[in-house]
Amino acid sequence: MPATSGGYWNKPGRALYSYNFKFIHRNDKGPVTVLRLPKDWKAQVAALSKFDLNPDSSDDENGRWYMFDGESEPYTPEADARIPVGTILPGVIIAGDNEGERANVTGVSKWSNGHWTLELTRNMKSDGRYDKAFVPAHDLYMWVAVFDHAQTRHASHNRPVRVVTQN
Repeated sequence: MPATSGGYWNKPGRALYSYNFKFIHRNDKGPVTVLRLPKDWKAQVAALSKFDLNPDSSDDENGRWYMFDGESEPYTPEADARIPVGTILPGVIIAGDNEGERANVTGVSKWSNGHWTLELTRNMKSDGRYDKAFVPAHDLYMWVAVFDHAQTRHASHNRPVRVVTQN
């Protein structure tokens, strides 16, 4: 596992998301190279909803911090010139579906009233070499990592979540 992964390694397969910027090397200087821009920047800013740099504030529960591929276009200087300097744009593009072992788990999350609800679905049997089977009457422990608008230093549970299955 590369030292830069921070202990995280992706399951094999294609992810439905990609980053909306070109990765740079540690010693590179200069601005980030954006890959795609919104076709309608005003609609994209509206989709983000309330944005507040105060770390004690909370995101709007209807905000969307990603951009669908169909809502975007490849970066061009002309498209960039239409968007005001300082406009906040998503760093993630959603395109297609998960494939391979990444498709074994599906989920949805919702922020409401200051709390997250996360629902995940997966077969009880192990569908891949990185999965553990859920066995009735045997506990399985898992950790949940949160992506909080940060490239690194994600928040996570200090203790695992105990998954209890019944016969």
